Amino acid sequence: EARRKHAEATKTLTDKYREAKDATETSYRDATWAVDSTLEAQLKEAEDRKAKLDRFAAEARTRVESIWRRAEHTLTRVGLARDDVYFDEHRLPSPTQTDPHGKLERCLEECGGAVAKLEQAFFLKLLGRGGLVGSLVVGLAAGAGLGFAAGQVFGAVIGAAAGLALGFVVWRVLLRTLAKKLTASRGAALGVYLAESGRTSRLLEEHAAAARGHATAKARKRHEDEKQSADEKYGPHLAAMKANFDEALATLNASQKARLTEVDETRETEHGQAVREYDARDAASAKSFDEKLAVAEATYAEVTKSAVAARDTAWAKLETDWHGGLERVANTIRDLKAAGAAFPSWEKLGAELAKPDFAWPTEVPLGVKYGEFTVCLAGLPDGIPGDPRLAPKVTIDDVVPAYLPFPDKAAVLLKAKDESRTAAVMQLQLMMLRFLTGLPPGKVRFTIIDPVGLGENFGSFMHLADADELLVTNRIWTEPGHIEARLADLTGHMETVIQKYLRNQYASIEEYNRAAGEVAEPYRVLVVANFPTNFTPEAAKRLVSIVNSGPACGVCSLISVDTRAAMPRDFRLADLEAASLNFVWNNGRFNLTDPALSAYPLAIDAPPDAKVIAALAKRVGEASRFAAKVEVPFSFIAPKPNEVWAASASKELAVPVGRAGATRKQLFKLGVGTAQHALVAGKTGSGKSTLLHAFITNLALHYSPDEVELYLIDFKKGVEFKSYATNRLPHARVIA
Repeated sequence: EARRKHAEATKTLTDKYREAKDATETSYRDATWAVDSTLEAQLKEAEDRKAKLDRFAAEARTRVESIWRRAEHTLTRVGLARDDVYFDEHRLPSPTQTDPHGKLERCLEECGGAVAKLEQAFFLKLLGRGGLVGSLVVGLAAGAGLGFAAGQVFGAVIGAAAGLALGFVVWRVLLRTLAKKLTASRGAALGVYLAESGRTSRLLEEHAAAARGHATAKARKRHEDEKQSADEKYGPHLAAMKANFDEALATLNASQKARLTEVDETRETEHGQAVREYDARDAASAKSFDEKLAVAEATYAEVTKSAVAARDTAWAKLETDWHGGLERVANTIRDLKAAGAAFPSWEKLGAELAKPDFAWPTEVPLGVKYGEFTVCLAGLPDGIPGDPRLAPKVTIDDVVPAYLPFPDKAAVLLKAKDESRTAAVMQLQLMMLRFLTGLPPGKVRFTIIDPVGLGENFGSFMHLADADELLVTNRIWTEPGHIEARLADLTGHMETVIQKYLRNQYASIEEYNRAAGEVAEPYRVLVVANFPTNFTPEAAKRLVSIVNSGPACGVCSLISVDTRAAMPRDFRLADLEAASLNFVWNNGRFNLTDPALSAYPLAIDAPPDAKVIAALAKRVGEASRFAAKVEVPFSFIAPKPNEVWAASASKELAVPVGRAGATRKQLFKLGVGTAQHALVAGKTGSGKSTLLHAFITNLALHYSPDEVELYLIDFKKGVEFKSYATNRLPHARVIA
């Protein structure tokens, strides 16, 4: 503490000294800078004054030379030169003590006036063309006048000629002589002025140099005096400050030495007391530490025992989960391979079709096979754990069928370019065939769009239209307008499914079909080759809607994309990719982009040749024709025993004749509004008579003869209504 206070006092004293010293030195530097700045300014002012006078003197010499050139022009006209009028400045009287600058200005003005007077002399003007003409005219007039005075015309002519000659001589000799004398006189005066101007210019330069020297000497003398005054003012003051600081510091150090001696004595006394207290506390701490350590070791042993037990339990659970998981994987692989039997190879399927007892599928599969995965546990990163306790008890190294997740996410996107577009079309053909042969006949309908191949790529599938045009939507579509119309049909079908069948009651068409039974809705499969060729922006928007919302409505999509083609306006391919199972062409084959599946090598099945496709299409078409016949049990529409003849016809006539959706009955209603009559039309074999029998029989079961009377007219020679007459239907008043 004493050292700290001494250090603080020393720092305070030193800071005050340095602050006062810095302030004094700053004042000294400021004073010195002011003196130096004044000297610099005065020297610059003297130099600028000299330069200004030198420039004026130089300009004066230039003006003198310019005046000489003007004068030489005039002198030359009368035959004189500069030397004829030049005046030596040494012949001038001694200069007076006047302002050389002002005198030089006056000399230049006098020179200007003298040269102007020289140039404006009258006789000089007569030496020009005007003077010559004037002299000739005067001589001509004088000679002609004298000739006429003599009375002879010839004399007048002679006089005129003589007058012209005389006028020329007068102009040439007399006027030129007079002009030369006048010019010489005025030129001499000009020479004196110019000599005075030249001398005054030289005197001005000498005056400028002398004035600069005097001003410089005066400024330097003043600078030395002021510098000496500053040294005398600040030097002693700084020395006194240093002496006072040294004295105060010595006093402070002496006080510190005495204080430290006192502190050392006190410290020794307190140190002995502290050592005694420390020893006592150390013994108590050691005892407390031993007690706490014993408790901690007991706790550690208990916690370690619990941790080991928990680890063993967790490890046992890990082993159980691991081996159980592997067993479930193995069972799933067996189930997938068993389900793959519904999708045999094309050769095996052809052999099965040749058997008389061949049976088509009756249930919708949970997936549509398109290839095979190689699943090998050892081939996966860290697939086989290093711990022997986790060594697999089952072997997982097999070929597993690859399925489209039908119908939940049955949208496929094949991205191709250049030569891989042909491979993409083959994959579309394969998947179409798997839909045809893996689903019950008649339960799948294709909408095929092939703008590049003009339908050739899928021509074999058109054999389906021979049995039912609805199986391929009549034809293969290629033109932009037709493409947009077919996509609009599919979105319209989706709206119907959502609003009429699902109605927030069923999550998907598959759930609805399980409840609908014999009136289950067929699945639609949209096939697009080489998108976006011939797709308008509106058609592309509809395609995105179908791919995203179609699976829930039973609409599946199989699409190949030409990635080099320009996409429609405002279209993003990512909107299709987000809802699809995506394939890309790489290393000569299509591979999945899904990271969860791309770890397993994939081999996609190859489609059969066109002849086999055509044969399969014909067989499926024939089977679909028979499967299209839907029979609803009469018990579904018949009233329960306690409801026979319980209906009333007072307001309307409503008779169930079939299914309307999964659970509702289709009613034949009459007697409300404009629904008073009905016309049943159709070709032979379409079911007109069946409908009438269902209507008559069910009407007779729901309504008593008091409620309804029947008048039955049969134009098939009584064949259809004969049973009603034979069994005396009580409702029938007339059977004819």
